[in-house]
Amino acid sequence: MLKTRIIRDSKNRVCGTVTSGYQDGSEAVRNSRGALIGHVLSRQNINKDMSNCIISHTADSGFFFGYSEGSDD
Repeated sequence: MLKTRIIRDSKNRVCGTVTSGYQDGSEAVRNSRGALIGHVLSRQNINKDMSNCIISHTADSGFFFGYSEGSDD
């Protein structure tokens, strides 16, 4: 079952969403406009961007908010 969390900034504005519950244990990270900006692969402890390149050796979805040009920071 998929579960979506809304991510907000310090001013309570929506920054994006993180959807978890995929069979492979990954999470999909989207910006506030709904564009997919990356994936978190917890089993491998990495973050990948939309080009499938590793951008961080941490399984932290918060890393994407501020990394992606597609975010609304």
